[in-house]
Amino acid sequence: MKILLPLFAASLFVTSPLVTADVLGVTVGAEWWQANPEGRAGDTGFSQPLHFDDDSHSAFYAAFEHPIPLLPNMMLRRQTLSFQGDTRLAGTLQLHGVVYAAQSQVNNHLSLEYTDASMYYELLDNDILSVDLGVSARFLQTDVSITQGGTVARGVSTPLPMVYANAVVGVFGTNSSLFFNGNYGRYDGHQMSDLRAGFAYEWIDLAAFSLSVKLGVQRLDLDLNNEDRMDVDLLADGVFLGLEADF
Repeated sequence: MKILLPLFAASLFVTSPLVTADVLGVTVGAEWWQANPEGRAGDTGFSQPLHFDDDSHSAFYAAFEHPIPLLPNMMLRRQTLSFQGDTRLAGTLQLHGVVYAAQSQVNNHLSLEYTDASMYYELLDNDILSVDLGVSARFLQTDVSITQGGTVARGVSTPLPMVYANAVVGVFGTNSSLFFNGNYGRYDGHQMSDLRAGFAYEWIDLAAFSLSVKLGVQRLDLDLNNEDRMDVDLLADGVFLGLEADF
């Protein structure tokens, strides 16, 4: 993966007929995701499945596109997640060296925050089909805490290189479209995917401004192995609602 991502980025220059924007454009958006989580966490070799309640979470992003040939476009995205619940442990759990016996009851909390810096190229851009491809640098912060009498907490942070893709298919004769976008990365024993798909409706369409409403599903799959002697697995999916403005 250390070699794959640079080669992938370089290949875009060589093999793809790049499309550039006619003028400088800015896109900003916000999403609210009702996520259904399941996962496990703990010191490496001592993690256990944990129960988490469903909860809603927010994400914000901004993209900048320009007419300069060969220079990639840029997007920043910030996602914050926070899950908590109560678990009767199926086996022995260890966190930060503290041992929790099997069948004991604990309160658990897991937070996940990440910021993506994505550089991408427009391979296609028309009313029927738009396709963007690029790479992302994801900066991931994961915190886990267990409460049983007192509270024990551990946190890890790690960078994760990822592939970025975005595709939009216009619905002919309407202001609607179908979209798919997300990131995938596998690096140094860690793996993460973060995918979204759904339907967008352009509510306002003016010469210099448009506003779209988006409804879709999101699925996140995280697998951190022996990161600073801690393991974290998280799978979350559910429906999200978003607003996106183009200037």
